[in-house]
Amino acid sequence: MGSASWITKLLRGDRQSLEGGRVTTHRVCRLIRVNRKHAFHSGGAPIKPVATPSQTARSRTISSTLAIAITVGLTYSFMIPPRLVLAEAPDESPTKECIFRLEEIYKHNRNADTYWVFHGDRVYDITDWVPNHPGGEVILRATGGNIEPYWAIFTIHQKQDVYDILEHYFIGKVDPLDLVAGNVPAGNIEDPFRNDPQRDPALIQHSTRPCNSETPESALGSYITPIDKFYVRNHLWVPEVRDGDSHRLTIELFDGEEKDYTVADLRKKFHEHSITATLQCSGNRRSHMTQASRPTNGLQWGTGAISTAIWTGVRLRDVLADAGLDVQDPDEEIKHVKFIGAEAYGASIPIDKAVDRHGDVLLVYSMNGQPLPRDHGFPLRALVPGHVAARSVKWLNKIVVSDEESSSQWQRRDYKCFGPNVRAAQTDWDTAPAIQETPVQSAITAVRHVKADKLQDSALARVYSLDEDSVVLEGYAFAGGGRHIVRVDVSPDNGLTWLQAQLQEDGANLGAYGSPEDRRAWAWRQWRAVVPATQISRKFCVKATDDSYNVQPDTFEPTYNFRGNLANAWHRVCSVSDNITIFRSSILTDFTNAETKIAFQPPPGFNYSTDVWAPELHIIDGTWYIIFTADPNHDAPPPEIDMLCSYACPAVNHRMYVLQGSTSDPWTSNYTMKSQLNTYDQFAIDGTYFQHKTGLYHVYSCWFSAYESWPANLCITKMSDPWTVSSNVTERQILSVPSNPWERTPYGRMQNDRLSSNEAPQQLNNPKTGQQFIIYSAARSDNRNYCLGQLELVGEDPMNNQDWRKNNEGCVFYQNALEDAYGVGHASFTTSPDGTEDWIVYHGMENPYSGWSARNIRTQKFTWNADGTPNFPRPGYGPYAVPSGQNASISML
Repeated sequence: MGSASWITKLLRGDRQSLEGGRVTTHRVCRLIRVNRKHAFHSGGAPIKPVATPSQTARSRTISSTLAIAITVGLTYSFMIPPRLVLAEAPDESPTKECIFRLEEIYKHNRNADTYWVFHGDRVYDITDWVPNHPGGEVILRATGGNIEPYWAIFTIHQKQDVYDILEHYFIGKVDPLDLVAGNVPAGNIEDPFRNDPQRDPALIQHSTRPCNSETPESALGSYITPIDKFYVRNHLWVPEVRDGDSHRLTIELFDGEEKDYTVADLRKKFHEHSITATLQCSGNRRSHMTQASRPTNGLQWGTGAISTAIWTGVRLRDVLADAGLDVQDPDEEIKHVKFIGAEAYGASIPIDKAVDRHGDVLLVYSMNGQPLPRDHGFPLRALVPGHVAARSVKWLNKIVVSDEESSSQWQRRDYKCFGPNVRAAQTDWDTAPAIQETPVQSAITAVRHVKADKLQDSALARVYSLDEDSVVLEGYAFAGGGRHIVRVDVSPDNGLTWLQAQLQEDGANLGAYGSPEDRRAWAWRQWRAVVPATQISRKFCVKATDDSYNVQPDTFEPTYNFRGNLANAWHRVCSVSDNITIFRSSILTDFTNAETKIAFQPPPGFNYSTDVWAPELHIIDGTWYIIFTADPNHDAPPPEIDMLCSYACPAVNHRMYVLQGSTSDPWTSNYTMKSQLNTYDQFAIDGTYFQHKTGLYHVYSCWFSAYESWPANLCITKMSDPWTVSSNVTERQILSVPSNPWERTPYGRMQNDRLSSNEAPQQLNNPKTGQQFIIYSAARSDNRNYCLGQLELVGEDPMNNQDWRKNNEGCVFYQNALEDAYGVGHASFTTSPDGTEDWIVYHGMENPYSGWSARNIRTQKFTWNADGTPNFPRPGYGPYAVPSGQNASISML
């Protein structure tokens, strides 16, 4: 029967068991597994699959804000499995569930024809998932038993999308007779990660078991990546090999003949070669695709899943020839060379690449002049330069010459790309080739501001003829297949104008060009560009061109794929992190095409010169004011200050400041520094104005004392005007502390106050009832739990904390996992163009693992409850109706 219509039935008759002197009759149940597209039971009539949440495509997150906005600058890939439909025996109630004794579950282990696991008291038949599992047959370790201890080790599984996958395979529950205090008795398993090597804490960690960590930006500036900073991409655990020289490699030829070599044999018998080559994960910059387009499946790498090293070993071509392969003219049936690692990972490359005398495929035993580290393949790995790093198999113990490619998950499924319209549930994996060579790529890895007085007689001034404040940009560019980078273009204004970066020559004498007679480029080119500050607007972006004139696409939409592989659109970096920029748009739902104007460029050397955060634009008595927070030293307090804090306190010197506009028009106004707000020389961020009939107030996020660090609370002080605080420190009132589980990070942390926050307060008035609220953000802004809390002024005095009522029942606006809407907070409020609707503007993230860099701006309509409190919607992506009064032809995305 074809895969599109197969049916498997499991019939279990009535049975009785004697337990504790009583007879228990176990119900009859029949399981019919049904493919989602074609499902028929033996009688031929169609069976309708169980209904599930819609898998239809969502539109992109909108980018929007107020009519005038101010700004500063191993997950699973899977096909939705066939559904399980319970077909009950005629005399059984259709609401009952199957139950299974543990002894029966234990039989469905790795030696059985079908594989079962249980999680809690729920039982799953994962037989059909095993071929799709990104970790390959490692999952068989858990079959026939409890999957939870394995997930405690392989922590990458501890996320909602994995739980959702498992639920597709639910078949019943563990018999209550086998439970102790409602739980299955715990068992002990061996931890395969127990002897993994220690990693440098500077690596940016995406998962611990297995380890997946990217190179920090500070190390991407080095042409040869230090070994301890080289990115780590492990699919499983790190094998233990004690004697590297005696480690054995088996070569299996097409006719089945085998020949073994120890690493010592390879060193002695073959000529040694060294090349400088860049390895890049296929998921490098995946998080950028997620942020700029749509959610992707996989580890959300930034720019650091790429590194360069000097690799030393012997040519694969030479070893294959010695083993008996005719490398000059291989048999026409031979198409691939498979690599198999000691931990079960497998991949393959085309035979043409393997035997190409200019292909430089090496069997490597040395990295940067040292023995291979364990994380990078000790004692032997393949190096396939110019190809995606997934083909450079580590801990190599077997090579097979074959007429077909590797059958591993990592060859047949994980590392492939599909069209922008194709979703995981629709995927026919056999229709796409495995990724081999990588496309052209570039990224910005450093942005440095250089003052004019520092340019005098400097190399930068001589090379770029600069005599004004400037910004230095640095980064890398790389193309697969041995293609050279011929040009890197940099734009200071999001692609409106361009200049050419200077390509660095660091690698010219380091073997970066492979075979001397061919000179293919196996390593990245680093580049530098310097831009006068006067030319900078909105965003920097970079694109590279290789010697075949391949160039990066400007957006991720044309190359979007649900796996997030080969994310190589222009890399964009915010260019307004040190100033305040006003964006103006006539369309509430479109600020991508807004006009921009720099409202304030802080001069150097002041307490407000760096890390400008959370500016807000307010009109008070006909005058426009911008209130913002900043600090003097890039959130890097001197050790003498930092040591006084209870916890690390980079923001200890952040204070609040006010700019005043010159006219009643916020766009044409010139803004000048008016004053620092008095926060008693203590931490202060996210300040806002609260306007009340009794006067004007400053509400902001504060600590209890100057060096307490956490928690971050909400404070209020009285003001005599928009730039002067009239309350003294003893009159300052704390309106809210993060005492609820949902206000703490991680959720429910109670052993200390670290990362517990109330911040980003914003006034919200009910226009009909006159009720006044402060909507604030709770938890921490870089993770999924960030949400909105609510205070309501129920008395007459805003300075009396007893006159405020806090909604302690929970967040009033919070993450929506069904829509991949996480970390929703830092809100402001506006109305539709015709004034008839209320709208919330907030930031959130589709990927909860990439922190602050994953945030984007959204807007949704909200209403009011009967009791006058705001009724916020569930966050999501629409599509929604456009705001009332906005041109209906401009649809919301």
